[in-house]
Amino acid sequence: WQQEWDGLSFWNSGDKKRSSGVSFLVRKGFEIKIEQIEKDTDGKILSLCFLYNKNKFQIINLYAPNTPKDRNGFFESIDPYIKTGYSLLIGGDFNMVENIQMDRSGGTPCNTHTAGIEKLNFLKSRYNLRDIWRFKNPEICQFTYHSNAYQLNSRLDRFLSIKTSSKTKGPSYWKLNVSILDHIDYKNFFVEFWEDWVDHKNQFSDIQTWWDTLKNYIKLFSIEYKT
Repeated sequence: WQQEWDGLSFWNSGDKKRSSGVSFLVRKGFEIKIEQIEKDTDGKILSLCFLYNKNKFQIINLYAPNTPKDRNGFFESIDPYIKTGYSLLIGGDFNMVENIQMDRSGGTPCNTHTAGIEKLNFLKSRYNLRDIWRFKNPEICQFTYHSNAYQLNSRLDRFLSIKTSSKTKGPSYWKLNVSILDHIDYKNFFVEFWEDWVDHKNQFSDIQTWWDTLKNYIKLFSIEYKT
């Protein structure tokens, strides 16, 4: 396949044939300087650190396990690949949804559809990541996977990005700018936001998962309002 692409390409097919594989294809003429390439042995993680216009970037392509019980461990295993001092972007097939109502259509909803969300939310919180498409399209239902046989649609593929280019690896702590609590617009937006999340409580496997997910979205909601 490398011979069929004019530009740079990077691949991780893993040890298992036909069951996994991730790659990066770089457009011909797009000048980057590769600093580091890392990958796992299962063909599910490929990390690329590079320089572009004197700026440092890291992109991680992932293919999460199909088996629900393996996803928490998989999302936890991504952490060692993340480097300090790089603008980070994580994308790929997460093989799960974070919101059953918004990111899935058809079939019978069950807890396995969000399996892995605990460790994924921890990763997002630790590195201040967000699902950029969902953040910009909070009310839109669109899907990346379709099964005609099962009449099923899911948004399994997405990108997680951060707003700032400087990061410190390790747990971080965020404090709400309490001055925005005096803003009428913020109060009105938050009431709608809260009521929507309360209505969706039964979409989660347990109350702790719902609360942990909610806290992360409150943080992102508040940061975006402030900026």
